[in-house]
Amino acid sequence: MSENCGCEGYHIRVLFTRHGFSCANAKKYYGGMMGRIQKAGIRDPPLTNYAIKDIIEARGEIHDLGEPDIVMSSVLLRAIQTAHYMYPNKTVYVAPFIKEIGFGIDNKPDDPRTQTEKFQQAKKDYNRYAEKRGLPLAESRASLDYRFVTGKEDTSHDAEGWKKYRVSWKLAQEVHYKTFLVWLEKVLPFIAKANEIPDKKDINIAIVGHSSFMKKAIKSARRDKPFNVGIVELNFCYRKDPQTGKTGLHTMTQQTCGCDNILSLHDNPDDSKKEYCNGVIFRGFPVPDKADFKDGGDDNCR
Repeated sequence: MSENCGCEGYHIRVLFTRHGFSCANAKKYYGGMMGRIQKAGIRDPPLTNYAIKDIIEARGEIHDLGEPDIVMSSVLLRAIQTAHYMYPNKTVYVAPFIKEIGFGIDNKPDDPRTQTEKFQQAKKDYNRYAEKRGLPLAESRASLDYRFVTGKEDTSHDAEGWKKYRVSWKLAQEVHYKTFLVWLEKVLPFIAKANEIPDKKDINIAIVGHSSFMKKAIKSARRDKPFNVGIVELNFCYRKDPQTGKTGLHTMTQQTCGCDNILSLHDNPDDSKKEYCNGVIFRGFPVPDKADFKDGGDDNCR
């Protein structure tokens, strides 16, 4: 990055990723009109086995983009599972305000206890697939952490000071990108310290979310939603606002920083007109042909 960004603290590199091919996606693309209706009636759908295979086989290419210091996901299971399969030895922090846009129960999360049980199964599934392909197995330290979204009734982390960064489970399901950035601004120095990176000037954060959210909030595609496991790079820094005098999280732009090595999100052939330091750095996986999907093995969608 250019040195004229004015960063006074951390430079934050975010790899914002769409979840893998889910059971709701399978209903939508292979079930015809009835499947589109049924899709909205699957509560908090998991990933398909096909997605697990895709993600695990692409991990080498994904990890070449940079190993994250912190991994986060939305409150929905398909994002949680994707985050684990991509980074199987990391704690996945469940984050508020980045849930998928939509009113079907496919966008309603199960309770944390149910999700945690399914997360434990996902760890076993990962190792089963990884072992078949001779890949390193996930270590036992991988975990799912709800400390930011469990509300006031959870006092297990009060001694560490987590309480002031929590929102309720209900509030966490609201969708608002700017609110998420305000929340991230407040929590990031604390979580960086808790992860033993207090003096690091560059922090890599992997966040797994959803297609409609990405298209609307971070403009990750000009016309179409990003592919499953498509990754968009976003860049922020902590610097002083000249109007308020307060130091906070700011989006890095062409005007302030230059973005010479980052692709345009906006399909604009004139690079000089790029506004934000954002770029699609991994295209992800298009919808598989139905025959290829079925050839992927027995699936876990019911």
